[in-house]
Amino acid sequence: MKTYRSTSINYENNQLQTIIIAIIFGVFIALINYNLIFTLLSIISIFFLTLYSIINDKKKYLEIYFEDDEVIIEYPNIQKIIKIKYTDLKKLTYINPRKSLNNYNSLKYIENGKIKKITFLSVAENEMYIDFLKWLNNKNSEIKFDAYPPDENMEYKIQENFGFNYRKFLKETL
Repeated sequence: MKTYRSTSINYENNQLQTIIIAIIFGVFIALINYNLIFTLLSIISIFFLTLYSIINDKKKYLEIYFEDDEVIIEYPNIQKIIKIKYTDLKKLTYINPRKSLNNYNSLKYIENGKIKKITFLSVAENEMYIDFLKWLNNKNSEIKFDAYPPDENMEYKIQENFGFNYRKFLKETL
């Protein structure tokens, strides 16, 4: 019984960045402005915006499990669990942002008749990712696999294993 697991973007890093930006902005306002009331209001509003950002990030944090019979999406901070059948999975996209150390997956699925989309850290890398796609294709042969950006090496590996589908380019004349 092989299972795959991943999580969403590490929200602790987002929280740390938000707090640092808020502190820098608060100190900047305090140094520039000599009006005490405006400075206090600015610092209080920055505090509440930072708090809102942290709470919002925690709500979005998820863990995804690809079990043998279903996909489980768990939101541990809000105690919400979504179970998805493999037949409801529509598209899995491998995303490689050029300036980031982490690769991501974007999954489109059907829940209650609506198409939903989630993004999470990549389940595996390189050949292990291709093995994951083969395993997933055994569960649902209708699911589509894609890689972004289009010139990504992973797209070639996906097409090499699941069939080549060349893009159609429209030739424009002057």
